[in-house]
Amino acid sequence: MRSLANDLLLFELDAPTQIKAAVPKRDFLLALIEGADYFFEKMNESFVSNVDYYGEIDMIESLRKKFLADI
Repeated sequence: MRSLANDLLLFELDAPTQIKAAVPKRDFLLALIEGADYFFEKMNESFVSNVDYYGEIDMIESLRKKFLADI
């Protein structure tokens, strides 16, 4: 992944076929933040007594607030 412009990223996947796509930087980063939040929330729900990802969730929330404040 590399920056193409202030608002675009070049996203590359090496699968059986190489895929390249220019994606909006804001949307891509927000999708990563939301995906991380969903992942850790589900981990907490699934393994209630075995894991504690509340620290990670708090860090994601802090990152989300900083990210949205910069828009």
